[in-house]
Amino acid sequence: MSLDLEFIFSRSPDPLNAKHPRDNGAPQPSTATVAASKRYSQESDNIQHLQKHCLYNSLGDMISLRVGPDSVLLSVHRDVLLSASPGLAKMCKPFRATEDCIIFLLDQCPDTLRSLCYWMYHNEICISHAIEHRSSDHSDPEHTTTGLFVKLWIASDKFSMPRLMNHTIDVLLSRAKTMDLVRLARYIYSKTKRGSNLRKLLVKVVSSRFDADDLDEYRDWISENFLLDLAKAAFLDRDQGFNRFRDRKPLQEEFCTNFHVHEKGAARCEVMKGYIVADEGRP
Repeated sequence: MSLDLEFIFSRSPDPLNAKHPRDNGAPQPSTATVAASKRYSQESDNIQHLQKHCLYNSLGDMISLRVGPDSVLLSVHRDVLLSASPGLAKMCKPFRATEDCIIFLLDQCPDTLRSLCYWMYHNEICISHAIEHRSSDHSDPEHTTTGLFVKLWIASDKFSMPRLMNHTIDVLLSRAKTMDLVRLARYIYSKTKRGSNLRKLLVKVVSSRFDADDLDEYRDWISENFLLDLAKAAFLDRDQGFNRFRDRKPLQEEFCTNFHVHEKGAARCEVMKGYIVADEGRP
């Protein structure tokens, strides 16, 4: 069965993902940003070359991942895993032989780890067709498309994968709508640390799109720490003379400066990345 892969960057939401009346949708990138997204950078080419080199040199060595409460088995080539994730690499150290290495990740979501492992090989985020077309009104927001991307950012942070963190932030900026993120606010705050870029993204989106009535209407989704961060952001805007209606820019305009993780002195990203969909249902 082959996989039909479709590149996703910016598109109109499908009928299953209709926006909330107060939700203006995801902030749209500028024409320059969209045009830039279609170019392959030299950095991306170098990363893909390194990934192919690691794969070529590790074809015989596999590491097993047991994921989720049902202990779903995922297998990854040793050198690919070691080069992509220092966090997962540390979990391999106690094992003397590769064939003995089984990493148990029973608190992780299998769909999230599948996307994470796919990214290790291809430097692209890939999700299933079923998840892509799941309604954003699903009873459990963690099981929506935005929920998967949020869990992917959290997993990449846990396993020390900053490039995947940056990639996932790009996808959230281009894909997630305000209410999708608000419904995940308590989950985000329970899984991230103070000052994380995922919290920062949530605060930026809600600060620019919510008003006082919205905060009251959706207070059940807003934790105490989230409300504190929103208040701090409002005070900072006031102190700096910032008017969110007069001075607001699309969040994509400074996506790298505001939300990416880079080593000191590293060049800033000029291209936002999207994601692809694997349609398992097509021959």
